[in-house]
Amino acid sequence: MLELKTYCARWLAARTRSRAELDKRWKALEPHFKTVDVNGVTSARLVDYAEQRALDGVAKSTTNREFATLRRMLRIGARATPPIVRWESIPPFELADESDLVRR
Repeated sequence: MLELKTYCARWLAARTRSRAELDKRWKALEPHFKTVDVNGVTSARLVDYAEQRALDGVAKSTTNREFATLRRMLRIGARATPPIVRWESIPPFELADESDLVRR
């Protein structure tokens, strides 16, 4: 997974995009996904991560942004030549409903 993170950081830098968001979100994702094979990210592992973040008191919107970052990393890796991640191994990301967080 660290190979994918390194590739994504280089990909973003080559397009003059900020790596700050990737680095910020990776700090939360790293303990849970660092040792996982990129093709081993499963729906069950995502649910475990979301449950753990909820137990840690993290807002569901934060977890959604972390999932968005992870999904982006996997998609960038799938488009690499040769691919770092197989498209068919990217699980569907079920995001938490944030409708109750809308400002009034």
